[in-house]
Amino acid sequence: MDSTILHFISQSAVPTGWEFWPFTSGTGESWLPLLARLAFLVAIFAVIAGFLRILHGPKGLLRDKELDAEAEELRRKELDELKREYERGDWSERQYLRHKRRIERS
Repeated sequence: MDSTILHFISQSAVPTGWEFWPFTSGTGESWLPLLARLAFLVAIFAVIAGFLRILHGPKGLLRDKELDAEAEELRRKELDELKREYERGDWSERQYLRHKRRIERS
């Protein structure tokens, strides 16, 4: 019988706090747990990225209003240029409307 302190500690029934940790060393398991962990991590990163986009993306809650003003000014200039080109006859009406929708959506 081994009477060292390590043997005594290893035999104790006291929980260590790591019982529900989902990540193991990966030895002795199939591909399914590995893929499930990867999917879980991807889902966490996707939630974080979505949250940041909501906060700081276009029309975001914490977005600087000057950035939106610059984008609106550039969009207005691009629409004015497109209208001048259409009036000169460079674009057909169908092309003009398609480009106008593209600019307004951006």
